[in-house]
Amino acid sequence: MMRFRTLLRRFRQLFNLQNSNNPMKGSVDGTYRRRSAERLEWRRVTERRFFVYYFDELLFDEPDFVGYVTLLCIERVREPLWLNSGGRLICVADDGYMWLQHFPHGAHHAITTQFNAAGNIMQWYIDICKRHGIDERGIPWWDDLYLDIVITPKGSLSLLDEDELDDALRSGEVSAPDVALAYAEAQRVMEQIEDGKIDLLTLSCRHRDFIVKLMLE
Repeated sequence: MMRFRTLLRRFRQLFNLQNSNNPMKGSVDGTYRRRSAERLEWRRVTERRFFVYYFDELLFDEPDFVGYVTLLCIERVREPLWLNSGGRLICVADDGYMWLQHFPHGAHHAITTQFNAAGNIMQWYIDICKRHGIDERGIPWWDDLYLDIVITPKGSLSLLDEDELDDALRSGEVSAPDVALAYAEAQRVMEQIEDGKIDLLTLSCRHRDFIVKLMLE
């Protein structure tokens, strides 16, 4: 509970700062960083396969998710990508890795599960966003609101990039309502994870296996 009170206090500080510095900055519409699930701009990956599937409540006997799910199969990379996660250095992209991304219907976040070549989960990476949708080719995208949540397989949970959200508010790239939305969604997601209401392990593995099976048919 202390973490969420800190988030609320931080938002209030940012809101007051934005209003005192320039009340015209940060329009409600904003200028958002639009990200594509396909990640074609990612030059580290030299060979790939990409798949999109829409899950609805009729797919499984016990519906657990409604929304788009994408699977990026990283077949070859120029060099592996190593990141600090939960205080230790891990590889999140290399030959044979898979990135599974969930876009829950009506939510303001997208969840990426990063699997290594052996099929083990390296981490979950949750992007907080203004909105998500699909482009004219049916590829999901999201309008990034900077805040990210990282969860390790051991259960460590971290909120990242508050400094980037600070900068975006000051520059007018996002509005005070956007910041409120970002922190509220981050709080909601972290509470759900800590309460066990988002079964990331079961959901990720189940949907990866389902899509891989479709790809092989």
